[in-house]
Amino acid sequence: MKQITAIALSGGIDSLTAAYLLKQQGHHVIGIHFITGFETEDSQHPNSGYSKESSEDGFSASLNSHTLKINNIAKQLGIEINFLDIKTDFKLKIVDYFTRTYLSGKTPNPCLVCNPSIKFGVLLNSALELGASHLATGHYANISEDRMGRFHLLRGIDREKDQSYFLSFLTQAQLSHACFPLGNMTKADVKKLAKEQG
Repeated sequence: MKQITAIALSGGIDSLTAAYLLKQQGHHVIGIHFITGFETEDSQHPNSGYSKESSEDGFSASLNSHTLKINNIAKQLGIEINFLDIKTDFKLKIVDYFTRTYLSGKTPNPCLVCNPSIKFGVLLNSALELGASHLATGHYANISEDRMGRFHLLRGIDREKDQSYFLSFLTQAQLSHACFPLGNMTKADVKKLAKEQG
């Protein structure tokens, strides 16, 4: 049976290439796209909560261009896409943190908070509920597991694009379910592969 791996699918080149690589490696890939409420007004999914859509069935005409774009991307990749409404969590955990920190005269770093609380918090939980063993993202980072079963976050090979710092607050439990297919690629490699695959 194929390993089920969910991917946080933003629609950008990195997550798309990561999804493609996972499929090439034989994974059963499930896409998850989250709605934060801070997209343009017409890009918000009309339903609250979790919505599973078959990439084969398409969406009704009432769905907006952003959601339709993500659905079309999933069709091209041949994967199922799931939409997750995280508006409340995103506002409470990320936007409110950003505002509080900024108003206190400090420089906020929302990615350091978002990755453990949203991507590898809310999204990872959804991925596990869907039957996935791992959640992949398009981050440029690597993970290794030592002989004691501890996971270590490592830099990606592209030193100019390395994103391990932004993932540094992930717990051992989160790292055990994390997957970074682009960790051993450079951004130039990703662009080249994406161009070759159209």
